[in-house]
Amino acid sequence: MEEKKDTTRNYPAIDTHFHAWTKETCKSYKSYGGPLFSYLYHKTFSDQDFIDFHPTEEEMVSKYRENNCVGMPVGWDAETVTGDPPVPNEFIADLCKTYPDIFIAGWVCVDPNKGYKAVKEIEKGIEKLNLIGVKFQQAGQFFNMTDSKYAILWECINSYGVPVQFHSGYTGLGTGAPGAQGVRIEYNRPFPYMEEIAGKYPNIKFFALHVGDPWVEELNAIARHMENVYRECSGMWPRYWPEGMWYELNRRLKEKYVWGTDYPLFPIDGLLKEMRELEDPKGEKGFRNDEIRQNVLWRNAINILKDDFKRVGVDLSRWGVED
Repeated sequence: MEEKKDTTRNYPAIDTHFHAWTKETCKSYKSYGGPLFSYLYHKTFSDQDFIDFHPTEEEMVSKYRENNCVGMPVGWDAETVTGDPPVPNEFIADLCKTYPDIFIAGWVCVDPNKGYKAVKEIEKGIEKLNLIGVKFQQAGQFFNMTDSKYAILWECINSYGVPVQFHSGYTGLGTGAPGAQGVRIEYNRPFPYMEEIAGKYPNIKFFALHVGDPWVEELNAIARHMENVYRECSGMWPRYWPEGMWYELNRRLKEKYVWGTDYPLFPIDGLLKEMRELEDPKGEKGFRNDEIRQNVLWRNAINILKDDFKRVGVDLSRWGVED
């Protein structure tokens, strides 16, 4: 009898978190660009260098196609802090409408300090733009998410029951600048901020973005403790992921980690290469087996967000999911 081949490894990887920063939209975070790029790439970027670094819309689409990868784009809005113009959520929705086979679902991004205007933007993003959920970057948006003045945001999100992405751990925003440009990484801490909000709103799925250093173990603990808290792993090359992250990803949290790239800050092809090459039977510096690798690359995202994907019209048959 011919051995049945495992075709699941050929399913498209799902990038649950990337920034739709093109040459046209990158001005939305220009105020943070200098320190961030010096931190990531160890050199100084001129204003033109900053623009040239970013892809065109067509180049962005091609990058995902050639890597058998689909993405979930997010914009950016920290206008009350930086004065930079936001990436319109309409742009994110248009990407998903124009390239539905590549950009399968998008995230609403709002500036939480815009108050009721931010609430209306969330409502529009979910009801009219058909976006899947909401994303925040607490440190870069000067956002203490447990402050009672932001309760109207959480009550709005809770009324829709849509998933939320929030930044966790260190951020390159403000790194090396005097006073770090006012950016407080404290707001990205698991305790007390994330635990308090996730505990208060148990019906919302929360995704803690990035590795979360220096609070990796705290994030893992919250993800173990709370059914509605999940982990994401962008913002760092996999070869540098902390041992504590690898350990839990390969064991108790093997069904709670999803994949993301932070593209264009990190290259999709390079990240996928490491994801497919890093192996370790002990599960301390690589994947213990290919099943866990596929969990992270696409299966966990499907299982966790299945109902949300269906709500926004994603065709899940590409991953072998039947209605």
